[in-house]
Amino acid sequence: GRGGRTSPDVLTIRTEYPYQTLRLEPEGADKPAFSLWVAYVPEDAAQRTNHVHGLLMIEKPRFGAALDLAWPFIRRFTERVFAEDRMAVEAEQHAWNEQGADWNHEVFPLILDLRAMLRANGVPIRPAAGVCAAASSCAAGAAT
Repeated sequence: GRGGRTSPDVLTIRTEYPYQTLRLEPEGADKPAFSLWVAYVPEDAAQRTNHVHGLLMIEKPRFGAALDLAWPFIRRFTERVFAEDRMAVEAEQHAWNEQGADWNHEVFPLILDLRAMLRANGVPIRPAAGVCAAASSCAAGAAT
C-alpha cells in the first residue's frame, strides 16, 4: 500500500502489440498514480528492429516542486528499466538466430496458467512450422 495504507495497490500491465501499458492504481483512487504507455514501431517487414515511443504520466504531488526534484531520478530509473528490457530482448533474438527456433522450456507459473486458460477457451497454443515451445516437444516431433 502507498502512503502507509494496509490495502494493496493494483499494478496492471497489458500488452496488445504494438502497445503496452502499465498503470499503478492506489486502492480507492479515482486515477492512477503512475501510468506508462509504450508503442513499438517496427523499422521494416522483418520486425527485428523497432523504435520504442513512450508516454509516462505521474500523479502530481501536493508540493509541485517535489516532482521537479524527483524527475532526474525517475528518468534515470525508467532509462535503466528500458536498458534491461533491451538487453533481454536482444539476448532472446540472438538465441533465436543461433538456434533457428525457440528451444526454451517455459517454467514461469503465470505463463503456464495463461496458456492453460487460453487452451481451455479455444485458443490453440501451438508452435508455427519449425518453432518449438520446448526442447522436449521438438525432440518428440523429430522422432516421429
